[in-house]
Amino acid sequence: MRSIIGYEEKDPEIIQKLETGYPRFVTHPILTKLRDHFFRFRDLAGKSVWFTADLAAAREMAHVVDGHRLTEVEELPGGVGVVRHPRDPELDRRARRYLQSTGRIISSRRAVDVLVSEGVMEKPFEEELVDEAAVAQKKITETMGRIHGGVPSENILLAANGMNAFFETFHTLARKQAGEGRFRWIQLGWLYTDTMTILNDFEEAPGPGKVERFYDVLGTEEIVAFIKEHEGEIAGLVTECPTNPLLQTADLQTIAEAMHQAGGVMVLDPTLASPYNIDVSPVADVILNSLTKFAGNEGDVLMGSVVFPAGREKTLGCKDEIAAALVSPYERDLRRLAAEIGDYENLMVDTNRSAAKVVDWLRKRPEVDRVYWTGQSRCAEHYARFRRPSGGDGSVFSIALKKNMRVFYDALRFPKGPSFGMQNSLVCPFMYLAHYDLVSSKDGQRFLLEKGIPFSLLRFSIGREPVEELIGALEEAFDLAAKEGG
Repeated sequence: MRSIIGYEEKDPEIIQKLETGYPRFVTHPILTKLRDHFFRFRDLAGKSVWFTADLAAAREMAHVVDGHRLTEVEELPGGVGVVRHPRDPELDRRARRYLQSTGRIISSRRAVDVLVSEGVMEKPFEEELVDEAAVAQKKITETMGRIHGGVPSENILLAANGMNAFFETFHTLARKQAGEGRFRWIQLGWLYTDTMTILNDFEEAPGPGKVERFYDVLGTEEIVAFIKEHEGEIAGLVTECPTNPLLQTADLQTIAEAMHQAGGVMVLDPTLASPYNIDVSPVADVILNSLTKFAGNEGDVLMGSVVFPAGREKTLGCKDEIAAALVSPYERDLRRLAAEIGDYENLMVDTNRSAAKVVDWLRKRPEVDRVYWTGQSRCAEHYARFRRPSGGDGSVFSIALKKNMRVFYDALRFPKGPSFGMQNSLVCPFMYLAHYDLVSSKDGQRFLLEKGIPFSLLRFSIGREPVEELIGALEEAFDLAAKEGG
């Protein structure tokens, strides 16, 4: 916990030891090498350098950072965009936020290939890859089509990462709906931090865009009443099913009926449970999925998908525009994901089974205040309505302890990190990593509790380790926390 707080507060002792991290949040060391090579003859003292997927993204980023006043933009070999500006905390914050929320980042494999072509590196790192990018893309779309219940490959678009999939899809649909006079969107539930950032930015941008936030996903009557009250203005609804990190599933059937009658669209993301477990196509107009999770189960490749269920004319009509807007996956990322995705279904079977045993064990522990999982009370029936016959309750859940969270977390012999859907288990104090600004203030803590979110919860993703070892590590941590907590 000391390291996590140090990371969030930019403690030099912690930051200097952090060699790499989640690519949208931590600069990859390969990108540092790319910067050092291309700008070795320039004076970069006092300047920040950022890499983007292409020149167009660099130009837009420069505009977002400071209206393109102090920023400099150029293009490197291979079409890589570069943005430079005087180092300044506020400009750095805007730049980092742009890359995090748009997902218009450069793949580290692409950076490696640029360095190889420049003679800086001898060859790429050795790893298992499918031979050709076209073959890899076909394997990925066919596998995901099967997992989504028979969606044809042409209805599946791939993006460089899951965040880019959402960013480009949402803004394309928002423009389409605004053209029909529909500008009101609904955020249903507490969602992933960058999803909420995109919705916040949409509302704050010039124009009529509005976002109504319903943090209680079970307030169905209130949500339906709002949709009917603003029928001519409703553009759509964005939610995760289940939500992150509370694993809540709304009454999507009832809400979708009202939304479709009003002319709005349902933008749904089932990543947390995985589309292997839950089928939202009966109510979704477009389905977003981070393939970084479960498909990319080694934790070494980013990718996202945009899936169009059959018969959804309003969103299918935007497919070509969304496809043109997405940052395409880099060819070596496609080849790497295709080498991993064949294990997707077996991984889900294994981790569904293990997670169910761990959840059952935790629900009986007196130290646990609450377990948040897809089968929790009041949400279980909504999740069960969309659970596939061969699916389960998923491998991700969160817990709130009655006390000693920090001591328990430090004592727990689990791999620790902010992602999920990997071969190995992971645990993280999610709100500390995703919303430290709220967790670190009394007003923020009060706000979270008002929304029903315990700021000290821990989110788990169960992997393939023997379940007896996982439960043993949890029991050991509970024992140590009890001793240290007195």
